[in-house]
Amino acid sequence: DKKGNPLFNAEAWARANNILKEILRGYYSDPPGVSMYTKKLRDDGSGLVKTNKFGMDEIECCRGTNRVEAFHKNLNNTFGSWHVGVGMTEVLLAERRHRHNHNTSERRRAGFPRI
Repeated sequence: DKKGNPLFNAEAWARANNILKEILRGYYSDPPGVSMYTKKLRDDGSGLVKTNKFGMDEIECCRGTNRVEAFHKNLNNTFGSWHVGVGMTEVLLAERRHRHNHNTSERRRAGFPRI
């Protein structure tokens, strides 16, 4: 800064070095054998990989909270303001799960029938 203070003091360097050690231990990496990235399929049901304007395959990442939040939003929409018992809750969750799995299969599985 203008006063001549260093950007990093001793405590900041210690924290930065601890983060680097965690990275080297693999704490910020994908789990071994699990791919967090998949290629997007075209929406026309052909099973072909979707490409951008440069001809590169489009990929998506399953890491993060967007998908989880979208699923939870769907749950909120399914139940709305209903006050239901255990039996009806099981029925609604089973229906929501079925629709979610079917829609996901349409998007991700080549040749999966669109209904």
